[in-house]
Amino acid sequence: MRYLFSFIVIVISFNCNYSFAHPDRMKSMIHKRHSHLNEEKITNIVIKKIHKMILEDFGYDAGKLKFSWGTIKNEDVNIISVNDGVYVVSATNSHDNKTLYFRVDKYGDVIAVTEHNLF
Repeated sequence: MRYLFSFIVIVISFNCNYSFAHPDRMKSMIHKRHSHLNEEKITNIVIKKIHKMILEDFGYDAGKLKFSWGTIKNEDVNIISVNDGVYVVSATNSHDNKTLYFRVDKYGDVIAVTEHNLF
């Protein structure tokens, strides 16, 4: 019984070491949940990023956003173009009459946010 228990512990430890030794593989597994992006998912990703950008500056060109961006709705977000799985999305704040442009990759990660459509 003691040998069986020892064998199980060793097998489990090898399995755990493999997964921690390859974080790039783990990241690709995480991103598989976004593998089938559609307009609704892209819109939700952009709105969530806007709400996060109200609280914190993430280093994008747009910087930290004003609180008026918190009232943005799905109708205010539009997909402008899609090239090789990279989406260019505009979000318009009706209170300030300002527009932000988001670049979202095929995994659902926001790559860049600017006030001018440079994409």
